[in-house]
Amino acid sequence: MIEFFVRRPVSTLMSVMFFVLIGIVSYFNLNIEKDPSIDFPIVSVRVIYPGASPEDVEEQVLKKIEDSVVEVSEIKKIESQAYESFGVVIVEFNLGVNLDTKSIEVKDKVEAILNDLPSAIEKPIIEKVNPFSQPVMEIALTSSKHSGLELYDFADNRLRGMLTSVKGLAGLDIRGGRQREISVRLDAELMIERFITITDVINSMKRYNVNFPGGSVDEKDSYYNVRFFGEFETVDEIRSMVLTTREGEQFKLSDVARVEDSYKKVVEDSRFNGDKVVLMSLRKTTDGNAVEITNQIEQLWPNLEEVLEEGMGLTVASETTSAIIRQTDETIVNILVGIGLTVLVLLFFTGNFSLTLIASLVIPASIVSSIFLVDASQFSINSMTLLAIATALGTLIANAIVILESILKNIDDGKDSKQAAIDGTKQVAAAIVAASGTNLVVFTPIAFMGGIVGQFMIQFGLTVVFLTIFSIFASFTLTPMLAGVLLSDKKSGKKSFILQVSDKLIEFLLREYKFLFEGIMKAPWAFILISIGLLFGSLKLVPYIGNEFIPGSDLDRIQIKLQTPSGSTFEKTESVVAEVEQVLNGKIEIESVVSKLGENGTENADVIVNLKPSAERQKSDMDLINEWIPLLARIPDAEFELKRGSSALQADIVINVTGYQYDKMVDLSKKVEEILQGTGYFRTLKSSYRQPKREFRFIPDQEKLRFYGVSNIQLAQTIRASIYGDDSNKFKDGGEEYDVLIELSRRFKDNQKALESIFITSKKGMIPISKLGTIKRLPTVTSLKRRDRNRIIAIEGYLSKGTAGEVQNLVADKLAAVQWPAGYGFYYAGNAETQAESQREIAKSFLLATILTYMVLAGIMNSMLHPFTIATSILTSFSGVFVLLFFLEESINIASMLAMIMLVGLVVNNAILLLEFTMSKIEEGVPIKEALWLAVEDKFKAIMMTSIAIIAGALPQLSAIEGTKSSMGAVLIGGMLGSILFTFIMTPALFYYFEKLGQGVKKLTSRS
Repeated sequence: MIEFFVRRPVSTLMSVMFFVLIGIVSYFNLNIEKDPSIDFPIVSVRVIYPGASPEDVEEQVLKKIEDSVVEVSEIKKIESQAYESFGVVIVEFNLGVNLDTKSIEVKDKVEAILNDLPSAIEKPIIEKVNPFSQPVMEIALTSSKHSGLELYDFADNRLRGMLTSVKGLAGLDIRGGRQREISVRLDAELMIERFITITDVINSMKRYNVNFPGGSVDEKDSYYNVRFFGEFETVDEIRSMVLTTREGEQFKLSDVARVEDSYKKVVEDSRFNGDKVVLMSLRKTTDGNAVEITNQIEQLWPNLEEVLEEGMGLTVASETTSAIIRQTDETIVNILVGIGLTVLVLLFFTGNFSLTLIASLVIPASIVSSIFLVDASQFSINSMTLLAIATALGTLIANAIVILESILKNIDDGKDSKQAAIDGTKQVAAAIVAASGTNLVVFTPIAFMGGIVGQFMIQFGLTVVFLTIFSIFASFTLTPMLAGVLLSDKKSGKKSFILQVSDKLIEFLLREYKFLFEGIMKAPWAFILISIGLLFGSLKLVPYIGNEFIPGSDLDRIQIKLQTPSGSTFEKTESVVAEVEQVLNGKIEIESVVSKLGENGTENADVIVNLKPSAERQKSDMDLINEWIPLLARIPDAEFELKRGSSALQADIVINVTGYQYDKMVDLSKKVEEILQGTGYFRTLKSSYRQPKREFRFIPDQEKLRFYGVSNIQLAQTIRASIYGDDSNKFKDGGEEYDVLIELSRRFKDNQKALESIFITSKKGMIPISKLGTIKRLPTVTSLKRRDRNRIIAIEGYLSKGTAGEVQNLVADKLAAVQWPAGYGFYYAGNAETQAESQREIAKSFLLATILTYMVLAGIMNSMLHPFTIATSILTSFSGVFVLLFFLEESINIASMLAMIMLVGLVVNNAILLLEFTMSKIEEGVPIKEALWLAVEDKFKAIMMTSIAIIAGALPQLSAIEGTKSSMGAVLIGGMLGSILFTFIMTPALFYYFEKLGQGVKKLTSRS
């Protein structure tokens, strides 16, 4: 077959170009996204319970939902959180479930208990959740002339429809502005004079404000629908609504209330660069292309501006695609630079421009061709697939160099270029198949790892497999064919200057190594012990190397989460946000600031700081965080939490405190917090427990309730309607429906005395509720967190230095020393759980890769013994890995662990080249020592060339901003440096011993 491809260059070229062309076409079919698209097996149940305390939400809603959905099979964990007026239950299932089916099962379970939930709750929202999803774009609608009410209506009624028509968008969320509401504020004193209560007003309006179908009537050949139409058509009609007392007195609603066309109470808002705006957040579908969506919106932008009213303006407040494209371009540039560096390495060692041209054509051809299979597998261009290409350069380089170097030797022996191409390729075919085969068996297990990490890794692993397949294809087709066509038939009489330099370098290294080789052959056991000592010495560095799940990176964004004291008003939080914006004002590193007020309560807010690209600023995001913390600390009555990147990213360390009595859990969580704070490693620590706020609690007197003939539910509904209000009535206008909120005027509910004066109808007439019980001011929690149907307190920590694994080891003894009562304890959650799962999966993949590598080598070398010799190069290469990770201050993380698996397929190549040639010479009858030296002489240049080329290909990764790429680059470079060292020290020594052992066994066998 190789002869066919070399002798028929046009046929070979067309065969390769077929896949290259399909690869180019496939490239334009691929989505561009930051991370692989993953179907997270998570379903959320969100419930709004207006006016309810977190304890009420937990007891009356969340516990019942948890008890119901726990019956669904395949649940991994259930997490819940109760806030004021709101609660959420998050159900995470085991991987591999049909999420559509599970979502329906959860929905059925929740709907089955709706009658057991409070009637005041809004209908639960059940949806599938991606915890890492972010808005594709956020658009700010501003105006100097329009009110917040007008801006919100314009965004909702005009812009929403235009934007949601964009292909790939799942929906649009609007925050900010004012939402229209008809406000009915009752005067308690006037109501007492008229002998009427708030429930009388609510029920009267319900009876008045109705539309009702009456059926139909026939008239000759036609029929007509009959409809009773009694709904309010104007706000004046509401004001003029007639109320009737029990005594028959009639009066208008406006006689006891102030009726206004107003807006809902402000509990959330948005700001952009310090100005109030209406913020529209655009969410994409699971398979939506963020870049394509952004392009569509850019095309739609003139139409959006065209419909704006005078004084309105539209601005892109934030978007994610620029960062995605920037990171993608950076990785592609690194890949191209890596290819360029490897080509230069090849040029240096061969001095042959034709050879360099061949390599520069073969490597990109393999990459482009593999995109066909990437597209066929429904992958995308993302961090994992690009990382796979960047790290797989080593395999592509190694195969090309080994074949070209072999072809050159055959040309030097006097063969014509075509015959040299055929013979040279055949001579190293076994080595190429062995090296590529190890790569295939190494990365196939990665593609089938379990856990969430496995969902990310499938695209990484299979992309490397695809690249390796096309590398093998190119190695036996395009490479020898181009060599036969482009290389000169005769050896050049005069070497180029570059080749003279490289040859002298190789000769020098070989001469120096000759002395070492003689020493190894004289005392192989000593060098084996030295190698083992170096390996164990490098292991001593491991405790000083950071350990984390995902390394932190500068993502051009900082999130500032702030909390004002429990029970703070929206206005208080807004004033703190304004102070934060003032601190940030004028910072040259900032591109824009988006503030979102009222995130899960009026005392919470998020300030998203979009930074200029890291290349355009002198300070990193961590420099800015450390700079801003002291400035923000000066703002009174607020707690701050600063995070790198988006809100989807979890804290570096999460510790969940568990137990039975909440007060004891609080005390224990404070001890944990003190221990973490004492390490000095954290810039921010946050506990899910917050100082309780105070609430007015009405305690009914049951005897008095019976005496006055008032039920608990009747009293509770009256209090709720008076304080929170009742919005069960609706007002329709212009095809839209708006709430009619009936409540007491503020002055009748802003203190305890006013609350006691709320009146209710009893069988003995109207009475103040103070006659039915007492009002106490008591503390209440502001939020509650639950895990697997039990309360927890979560402590989240963001590191200012060090890594999560380092800090966990540091505090382990201190946390264990805490006096934990029986039934109380703690465990690491968040990234620690995912990291533990990923480490288990990667360890299994590493073990499987090593076993499969052995099996491949044993099959190709026809030896059960010498694959062990080659396998030792895997272990010894890790000495270089640990040394380089330590000195470059990189961490052991998911990316670096993947690179370690990749080393299994790379470092064995050097030993394969060396021993495959050695064994062929031994079969010819050459003694072991001489065979080893002949192999060294013949393969020294190829081994050095491939190893240095792989290192050169990985070098650009070290300068990458993303920690995943730089740590992976450090592992590959360190591993290859270790491989170069131990291939020429430990491998010959071990082979010598094993071969002597094998020959001894054969002699004994033959004698017997």
